[in-house]
Amino acid sequence: MASMFFFSCSILHYKNHLATTRGFDVCKPLCSSSQSKSMVVTEDKSLNRRSANYAPSLWSFEHVQSLSSKYTEEDYEARAYSSKKAVKTMIQKVTGNT
Repeated sequence: MASMFFFSCSILHYKNHLATTRGFDVCKPLCSSSQSKSMVVTEDKSLNRRSANYAPSLWSFEHVQSLSSKYTEEDYEARAYSSKKAVKTMIQKVTGNT
């Protein structure tokens, strides 16, 4: 598949222009003409992705889904909620918002 891209002079035709600002040399682009150029870009779909020859995972999807965590219980949810509330209160005290 081929795609057409059009670039204006502000992109393609730059000249490096040195200017001194507060003792620093600054490179500023300047447009040298008002021409337009077109470029044809082709995409090669036949390229294969390189592989690092990784071994398959030891963990199946079903095994991962079957795992449980004790950190989702109500006790931890309540603790997380109270921590969020405490942090919000601290931020409000510092910023002066109520």
